[in-house]
Amino acid sequence: MNDNSRNIDTARISPICHLSEDEMIKRTKYVKNEIFNSDKVSAVEQLEDGYSYIYHQPVDFSLKLVEFINLERKCCPSFKFALEFEPRQGPVKLMIYGSEQIRDLLAEMIHQFELKPLL
Repeated sequence: MNDNSRNIDTARISPICHLSEDEMIKRTKYVKNEIFNSDKVSAVEQLEDGYSYIYHQPVDFSLKLVEFINLERKCCPSFKFALEFEPRQGPVKLMIYGSEQIRDLLAEMIHQFELKPLL
C-alpha cells in the first residue's frame, strides 16, 4: 500500500476535526494500518450520511474498534459512531456517519486507504 498520509486535505477536515496537521498525519498512519487496512476490512457500505465497515476479525479486534471510537470522539465530535455485532461470532460492523460532509470525507479516506474495491 502507498503511504498517502501526507495527502490529507487538513484545511478541509479541520472544521470537523480538532487535530493539528502533524497529529492528523500521525493518526492517519495508525488508522490506515490498524483499523482501515484492506487486510482487516472485509467490505464497505455507503450509508446516507456516512459509511459502514465490515470486519471478519478475531473477537479481540473489537477492542481496537472501541479504542478507535473513543479517540475519534475526542478529535471529531460531530461524527457519530456505532458498532453492530452479528450473532454466533459473525462479522462486526463499524458505522461512522453524521452528515453529507462526513460522508464525503470518509469517501476520500476510502480512496486514500485503497478500500474502494471493497465498496
